[in-house]
Amino acid sequence: GLCVSPMINGIYKMFANIVNQKPCDINDIFYFFGNLKRFSRTVLINFDLIIMFILVSDFINVYDYACEWLDSDYFQSLGFNFETLVFVLAGFVTLVINVLLYLIILNYPLIAYGMDDSKGVAKYIFGYYGSAVMNLWKTVKLLLSFIWLILSCFFVAPAFYVVPYLLTSLTNSAKWLFKLEEYE
Repeated sequence: GLCVSPMINGIYKMFANIVNQKPCDINDIFYFFGNLKRFSRTVLINFDLIIMFILVSDFINVYDYACEWLDSDYFQSLGFNFETLVFVLAGFVTLVINVLLYLIILNYPLIAYGMDDSKGVAKYIFGYYGSAVMNLWKTVKLLLSFIWLILSCFFVAPAFYVVPYLLTSLTNSAKWLFKLEEYE
């Protein structure tokens, strides 16, 4: 999986080109396979971002804390009682936290790397958190407006239409990243 992860970066590059009205080509998906240095750098960045996301999301996993606190889990208490309510709420809070962490830790750095891969590795891994938190509410509102489209992806066919539209919208909403890049 990690060896093909540069394709994800290529998809972000393609959407960054669309948003910046630059020429867009299907070959952008394979841009980060262009040479060994770019490929290895991309794999390193992706690996670091994924590990950071896993570590932080494991640390802030409210559902696990609820399981430890109640010395049980959702599947052991099948009736609707206090424990079930706690597990459902903890699972929902964990889901919301993981979506926010995804946006901060993975989405913004991948967009930034897709639009300009010339900065140092540390910049993509650590350099966008402050700005990401400041601009997070705009992205959350965008995702909430897409919720009915995201839920329609349960049926596979709409995903072919929704995912590209969502990625373009997320990249477009992150135009503040483009402004940050101009001033550095």
